[in-house]
Amino acid sequence: MKRLLLIIAGVVCLYHTHAQVSEGAFGYFNDALLFSYTNPGGTARMQAIGGAQTALGGDPSAAYSNPAGLGFYNRSTFSITPSLSFNSSTADFLGQQVEDYRGNFNVGHLGLVINKTKGDYVDEKFKGGSIGISLTRINDFQRNFTYEGYNDNNSIIDFYLQQANGIPESNIDGLGTLSLAYYNYLINPVPDQDGQYDSFILGFPRQSENVERRGSQYSLNLSYGGNYDDKLYFGAGVGINTFGYQIFKTFREDSYEFFDEESEQWVADDAINDIVLEEDLRIDGVGINATFGLIYRPMDVVRVGLSYTSPTINAVTDESSSVMFTNYNNFYFPPEDTTLNSLISESDISISNYTLRTPGRLNLGASVFIGKNGFISGDVEFVNYAGSSVSSSDFSTTADNESIENLYANAINYRLGGEFRVQNFMIRGGYSYMADPIANSQFDRSVTAYSFGLGYRVTDYYVDLTWVSRQQGQLYSPYNLGDGSEPVALIDHNNSSLLITVGFNF
Repeated sequence: MKRLLLIIAGVVCLYHTHAQVSEGAFGYFNDALLFSYTNPGGTARMQAIGGAQTALGGDPSAAYSNPAGLGFYNRSTFSITPSLSFNSSTADFLGQQVEDYRGNFNVGHLGLVINKTKGDYVDEKFKGGSIGISLTRINDFQRNFTYEGYNDNNSIIDFYLQQANGIPESNIDGLGTLSLAYYNYLINPVPDQDGQYDSFILGFPRQSENVERRGSQYSLNLSYGGNYDDKLYFGAGVGINTFGYQIFKTFREDSYEFFDEESEQWVADDAINDIVLEEDLRIDGVGINATFGLIYRPMDVVRVGLSYTSPTINAVTDESSSVMFTNYNNFYFPPEDTTLNSLISESDISISNYTLRTPGRLNLGASVFIGKNGFISGDVEFVNYAGSSVSSSDFSTTADNESIENLYANAINYRLGGEFRVQNFMIRGGYSYMADPIANSQFDRSVTAYSFGLGYRVTDYYVDLTWVSRQQGQLYSPYNLGDGSEPVALIDHNNSSLLITVGFNF
């Protein structure tokens, strides 16, 4: 079964311009970006240097980022990285600003490396290697935002009228929130003109919406990395991608007013008090991919690395539902000889099953060491977001796949960081940039992140502490109109995370 209509309308405006979305798309193209636009993850040490770890090695994060890095180990290790995240948002909507906050505790990384080298001093070229198992949090969906303002241009009713145009009254059932609007008398058929609708509500409303997102995305990796002659390090691994995402939305319109030309005053529309629409969407998925990597050390102070992660094939299930409350002010509706007061309409639960292919990733990196005093490391990542696709035996995905090709672009992401060492103590800093994945966009949706960290290491254990701050802008609209006149909220998101890694060597 296909996803409910209005949930898609709201999510669509997160990422695109109207002309690029193919007619008939259900919004699964949004999922393609949501689950492929992932953050650099790993231990506190790796996140402190901006995630620039492709050529570095010697960290449990290598099982996820570049398995060749496991070849640097000569001891086994275990580490855990709990994280505390703080998410804030500021929404600017029709001249009004609203702030919102959300905090959560999670495990950012869990890693185990089992060393299988042949010994510290081996005459053979092949020195052996290590097996790595890691669980990495690569997406944090925890986010709230709220907006409100007076819209003197249109109402969500205009969206419903536009969507209903040409649909016979006999076919109005089963169309998500459009059907709810019909049964709540927000849109009504024009007599003797089947497929045409109008509304007796004349006013323009105050609009507000609260959006709550929950969930996360993890990668579970099993990898092996080997060492050839302390010059060439190679590795490969398999990854299991899992995600759970839920979004709750409560949209409200009230305080309807229309402009009376005779009195030249704004007058309250006494027919209606308010409309409240509640929506719930949950998406769960699991997928598989493979990662291959190389690190070459042409000299002791330089390392260059390459890693490639194949496209991820995900089996996805989503479930959506909605309910609409409409409160009229004892309005008499002549066509049905009835007086309207409080009405409630609820949709059936819609369940969709589909396969989502998210794009592969190619990473190139280099690290330069300053003796035993530290290093500088940098990565460049290539991702073709347009390479995603959706398939299903339950419904047609043609329009969504066309939308993916139209909307998304090749992107180049950058990561840079360094570490300075004083005896057993380390100071770290980093920067990362995730490019805007939307093609020909006039709004910048890129993500920038700054990080700072401290570390302490001795033979048997280590402790790392990191602070990461990420910023991203977003455009959001509760509905779309054909002429582009729908209201749009500009939302600034800020995410700050405090991570601590505790590791033990054995």
